Parts: sequence; C-alpha cells; structure tokens
Amino acid sequence: MLLEECRVFDAAFEQLREHAETLTPYGTAFRYPGEAEDPESAEAKEAVRLAEVVLDFMRTRIPDDKGKNIHE
Repeated sequence: MLLEECRVFDAAFEQLREHAETLTPYGTAFRYPGEAEDPESAEAKEAVRLAEVVLDFMRTRIPDDKGKNIHE
C-alpha cells in the first residue's frame, strides 16, 4: 500500500515492488512473539539485505532539513 502511495509522487518507487512484496509479511508475521516461526537464517539475512536496499533508496529520495537529498 505504501509503495502505491509513493508511486503517485515518484514513479521510481516501482523498482522496489519485488522487495516490498518480500518484506511486507515481516511487518506483521513476526510482530508478536509465538505467532509465527522464526525465519531460517538465510531467509532473515536476505530480508535484511532487501531492507537495506530499500533504506538506501529512500535516503536518495528524502530531503534533509536544508532541502537536499540525504545522499547528495
């Protein structure tokens, strides 16, 4: 849902679609203890890697308090 909202303002967010689809379940599945099995180590590492890609992308899009993108 957030991806769709972001795409309204910047079509470049589309490149995060696969990452978002992979990461979305982590936002709920592991929120509460005992509700889901912990992911395998490789799966968790991949999720962290994808989250880092998304974070890096976001840093190029979000301006700092001076109006410059964080990575400029």
